[in-house]
Parts: sequence; C-alpha cells; structure tokens
Amino acid sequence: MFKKVRISVRTACHGALAKLPALDRRGTMLAGFGIGRGSAMLRRHKVLSALLLLAGGVTYALAAPPAQPAKNEFRARLIGAVVVPSMGDGDGNGLVTIRIDQAKSQLCYTLTVAGLEDVTAAAIHKAFVGYAGPSVLALTPPTTGSSQGCVPITSDFMAEMLAAPYDFYVSVDTESYPGGALRGQLRR
Repeated sequence: MFKKVRISVRTACHGALAKLPALDRRGTMLAGFGIGRGSAMLRRHKVLSALLLLAGGVTYALAAPPAQPAKNEFRARLIGAVVVPSMGDGDGNGLVTIRIDQAKSQLCYTLTVAGLEDVTAAAIHKAFVGYAGPSVLALTPPTTGSSQGCVPITSDFMAEMLAAPYDFYVSVDTESYPGGALRGQLRR
C-alpha cells in the first residue's frame, strides 16, 4: 500500500522530522504522502540536514576547548580527617595551590587555612593516600591564615612531581597537632 523510505540523517533533524506527517516510530517516512524517494520535499530535507550538520561541525571546531588545569598546577583541599596515623584537627580546613615553573626550576604555592591556632609548620610530603611519609619540601607556615612563596627545586623532584602529583601531600602542623593538623593529597 505505502512504500517506506528511510532517511539516513534523521537524528540530525529530529525536531524537523517530528513535525512531518506520516512518520512511523523509527523515523521512516511513508512515500504515499508526497515525500517519496525523488520528491522535492525530501531533497530540501536532506539539504537542510546537511547544512545543520555542517553548521554544528563548524561551531564545534571553532569553540574553545574546555578549561583544563595546567599540567604543572596542582591543588589539594586540606582537612584533619585524613591525617595519619592519628586524626588531625577536626575544626580546621584549608586549600593549597601549587605551580611548578620549569623554566626557573621552582615551585610556587599559595596556602590558606582556617579554624587553626598556633600554626607551626607546613610541608610537602611524599606518600600515597592513607600513609604518612617524609617531608620533602618545607613551605612557609600560614601563621596568619595564609602564606605564599616560591622555593627552588631539583630537576629530579620536579620530574617526580610532574609525573605523579598524587604521590605527594601537603601537611600543616600546629602546637596541638605536631604530627599534622591538616592534610591534603595533591591532584591536577
């Protein structure tokens, strides 16, 4: 009775196809309604579909890529609950941002803490999540709530940190928590 014609670009113009009469559930149009294989309406529909696909491709190609953190920048949220071997200060928290300047062979950081009293030290340690590790680089303690600076680093340390920043964590110590009040594992 009716001849079915399949349209290959139906997903690109789903909204336009949905408004056309005589569509079955799969998006196949029925030829008996003036939308046959050689009809002008079908040709216009194919041209419109191709233009929409082309416009979408151009827009995608010209769009700026989503913002990604730089490969040499790392962050960590500092909390007391993840300090090992014993829990740190449950009232404190903080944030650290670290950037490695390869041209100058230095590590620059911004460290901010809140809810801590009598901060005594801050450092980068080397250890996996859940383990305590040795201090590998001292940072200026945020005694007034924040600290920042740049420190020289060796090329070996730079290579290790760039390859696996998650193998390092930042720790902040206080008089009440000399083994660590806050801790945060670095990540990109």
